[in-house]
Amino acid sequence: MRRGARRLLALSLALAWAAGACTGGAGPTGPGPGPTGPTGPATEGSPSPPGSRARPGPDAPECPYGPAPSPRPPAAAPLPGPLAEVARQVEEVRGLRFERPVPAQPVTQARIGELVTAGIRRDFPREVAERRERAWALMGAIPQDSDLFRSVVDFAASQVVGFYDTVAKRLVFVGDPSPSPLARLTLAHELTHALQDQRFDLTRLDALGRACRDEEASALQALVEGDAQDVSIRWAQRHLSLDEVLELQLEAGALAPPPASVPPFVEGQFLFPYEAGQRFVRALLARGGQEALDRAFQDPPRSTEQVLHPERFPNDAPQAVAVPDFAQVLGPGWEDLDFQDVGEGWLQLYLGVELPESRARAAAAGWDGGQYRAWTDGERVALVLDTVWDSEADAREFADAVQDLGEGRPVRALVRGAAVRVLYASDQATLGALAEAA
Repeated sequence: MRRGARRLLALSLALAWAAGACTGGAGPTGPGPGPTGPTGPATEGSPSPPGSRARPGPDAPECPYGPAPSPRPPAAAPLPGPLAEVARQVEEVRGLRFERPVPAQPVTQARIGELVTAGIRRDFPREVAERRERAWALMGAIPQDSDLFRSVVDFAASQVVGFYDTVAKRLVFVGDPSPSPLARLTLAHELTHALQDQRFDLTRLDALGRACRDEEASALQALVEGDAQDVSIRWAQRHLSLDEVLELQLEAGALAPPPASVPPFVEGQFLFPYEAGQRFVRALLARGGQEALDRAFQDPPRSTEQVLHPERFPNDAPQAVAVPDFAQVLGPGWEDLDFQDVGEGWLQLYLGVELPESRARAAAAGWDGGQYRAWTDGERVALVLDTVWDSEADAREFADAVQDLGEGRPVRALVRGAAVRVLYASDQATLGALAEAA
């Protein structure tokens, strides 16, 4: 679980405490977005890269990710007494039972940082990160001088304080014989992931990422993290005293913020599933209780649009979008650089880099499918973002917003009915070549 998510959780708990006390710990019912991979590092640990590559279209590059790593036999023992008690309490709150014991591996905070960094180097190597960095910088999602690989390592290695490993099926945590309220809250969150994995198979999340089905992976991760956030809050309302809640808030307030090297867009990608996911889960529980939530795990949301707008789940499935290959029209030497599915959640964070949050939310709403694809000749970069919308009015609103976001840069938004094609280039001549072909 990441430190930023723990601060959010502590704040949510503070706001919900009175309501929880009045309802016998039933949990808050009010409103409760960030990349992506299993809920914790796999095998040797890493949060998944910020957006795995998109499903290839007919002429798109192959998805670069291979099969999941084989788990090493974990050097883990049964849950110690305080953790076993939290596990029993999580079963009670979530309304599900563990099918088998969860192995636990206590480590130091430094070791968690080592595991996370090693996993990032394996799953999101620098050469892959540099390709994505050039695409995102061209779009204006991150500053031109960003080091995306370093940003991901800095954020993850400094913010992850414990995780459930979906490959080795173990809980890795900072060992302490007398865990503090914040440590127990973190354990409740991660034990919820262990319970989810045993009952609903979280390796599906790994499979979606490695198949480059970004938007589906982001939506499923929001469900997974939202459930764990909600269970953690309800667990704390039932099992922490008011004094322990106050201690928890002090602990959370003392946590270090994300490093300055992390651009807001990257931080938003990491935190989206916690915030938006928790609101989605609460909406499911209000709609149909525990059964509705369990059904969502069996047939999960397909898009972040469904997460942000629970009333559209499960019936409003997105359209498939595949950007064609413009390498030949750009000229000799051009080749694919990067491509990625982008959903409403991604676009909302992207537009929010420079535009007011209210406008970013409004302009991203009405999304019905999207993908970008980028090319380079080594020096120059070109990118096409194709999106489809629920209505022509939605398409025009998005086009106006993205054109304003790109003001002063080689960017052009073309509206065709309920579809928008946005052209980005590192120079005006390349933008002209794209525009002639588009």
